[in-house]
Order: sequence, then C-alpha cells, then structure tokens
Amino acid sequence: RLPERNQVATPEVLFKLSNDGTSFTSLWSKVDHVDQTLFIIRTTKGEVFGAYCSSSWAERNDSLERAKSKYFGTGESFVFRVNGGEWNDQVEIFGWASRDETNNRESQLFMAGGNRLIVIGSGGGDAIRVSEELSRGISSRCSTFNSPPLVEGREFDIDELEV
Repeated sequence: RLPERNQVATPEVLFKLSNDGTSFTSLWSKVDHVDQTLFIIRTTKGEVFGAYCSSSWAERNDSLERAKSKYFGTGESFVFRVNGGEWNDQVEIFGWASRDETNNRESQLFMAGGNRLIVIGSGGGDAIRVSEELSRGISSRCSTFNSPPLVEGREFDIDELEV
C-alpha cells in the first residue's frame, strides 16, 4: 500500500526507541531529513499499529505553513493496525477517507508535530497522538482516515517505536 515510488526502496531504521531513547529532540534530529516515514508502534499490551507519513517532519517548523495550519502532509499518508499483534496476522490499512472532498478541512489533517507531540490523522479525534517523551499515546476515531481507534481502550503505553 506504499506509494509506487517507495515500493522498491529498502527501508532504513532511522529511530528506535529502545536504542535512541525517549527524547523528541533525538527523534526529530534523526527523521527530519527524510521525505517520508513509516512509524511502527508496539504497546506494552502487544498491540502493533502505525502510520505512513507522506511528508517530511521538518515541515512542522515551516513558519509560512504554520501560519496557515499546524497540519501538513498529503493524501498518500495512511494509518494501520496489525490484528492479533503479529506481522503474519492481518494488517488493516486506513487510507485518506475524503479524496474527493478537498475543501473539507477535517479530511486534510494528516500530520502535526511539536517539541513534545506527534499527531497523525485528526478530525473528531487523533488516529495517533504520542506525547509524554514518547512513552504514552492515544488513538481515537479519526475523520481524516475514517479509522476507528487503532488500539483497544484508546490509551496506550509504548513498549517500542520505530521510524
């Protein structure tokens, strides 16, 4: 489900929580230079989910863009969850829900980030919101991807996060 231009590229691990620590500063320093990222999160309950983010996280610092909106990214972005928690189980993908409704504000809330926050997908709730120095998060029903909460109970503690 990755865009065609990325399907032949070999993924490279840029950030791994267990190796690089729980600092947003460290995360941003390792991922800001790339054009797109794949986030994979495993919770302390063993749930696995994540997102493909179609734009560089460095855009969060673009003052011209920030004046218009804190959100950026494109409709190539998507979120996913692994049902059963193992990669050999079914991966459920939630892509951009409103391709034809480009004027709908909630349909274009793809990515946002700050010094202590990551948000992927929003509108009615955030598909993935990570805070607390990369240790906790929330997943809610999200209009951008028309996705349900990606974890049971909405709130989660992060065991591992890879980008």
